[in-house]
This record gives sequence, C-alpha cells and structure tokens, in this order.
Amino acid sequence: MALPGIPYGGLRFPASVAAVTGEAASVGGPLVLVIGCLALALASLAANYRDNPQKDVRKKVRVILWGTVVGVVPGLLDRAVTNVTPYRTPALTGMLHPAIAAILPLSFAYAVVEHRVLENPVLLKRSARYLFMQRGFTLMLSVVSIGLTLIFGSWFDPHLLAG
Repeated sequence: MALPGIPYGGLRFPASVAAVTGEAASVGGPLVLVIGCLALALASLAANYRDNPQKDVRKKVRVILWGTVVGVVPGLLDRAVTNVTPYRTPALTGMLHPAIAAILPLSFAYAVVEHRVLENPVLLKRSARYLFMQRGFTLMLSVVSIGLTLIFGSWFDPHLLAG
C-alpha cells in the first residue's frame, strides 16, 4: 500500500486492485484497513484487561491500554474525520498529534519499569539485540545509499559534461 501511494503522498492500493474495485476504494480502503487494525488492537487490549483475573497483570495491561488509547485515538479520529468529511482540523492540532502519540511508548516504558512486565536480564538481552539490529540496518542502508549515489553519479556524469 505504501509503494503505490508514493506519487500521491498517501497509502493506496495497487493499480490492479484499483481497476477491479474502483478509484474510491483504492484510496479509502487502506484507511479503513489501518483504522480496523488499530481498533482491533485496542479491543484486544481491552478484552485482555477485562478477562484477566490476576490483579497485577490487570494493572500492567491497564497502563498499556490507557497509554494506547490516549496516544492513538486522537490521531486516529482526526484522520478518520478529515478523510470522510470535508472538515479539516487546524494546523496546530495536526502538529500536536505526534506529541500526543509519544504517550504510547512512555506508557510501555512505565509498565516495564514500574510493573516489571519483563525481568531485567530479558529486557537487557532484547535491548542489546535490538541495538545490534538497528545499527546493522543503518550500516546496510548507508552502504546501499552510497552505492546508489555512486552509480547514479557515474551514469549522469557523461550527460552533465556534454551540457
């Protein structure tokens, strides 16, 4: 959905799907899919909170649930309203959504630190693995981007000298 939407600046189904479903479904379908997945995730968290008999687990899930609700729902509602209706939110509201979304990882961090969602050795092992993967991906991305720059530079060089 991301690659076909690059020329349009948003998510979009591929042209083959748009030919079958129509242009409106190609544009609105990804939004419905994303909103549906986020709503399903929130419903799953709420069900996990409601159905869990252990008090300490309920406390952990409650912190994560409310962090997710506060961090995700305002931006989700804003996107849904602006894509379905002609109403456009003010620019300041659009700038506040990323700041509000920062509450989501903070709630997870609070649940990990305060309520011991993961034990420290497991957390450190997973954090080190994540750091190595992130640095490896950054290194790989740098090598690929430098290589592509050199390839395009050598390809455009004869054309620029002639001009």
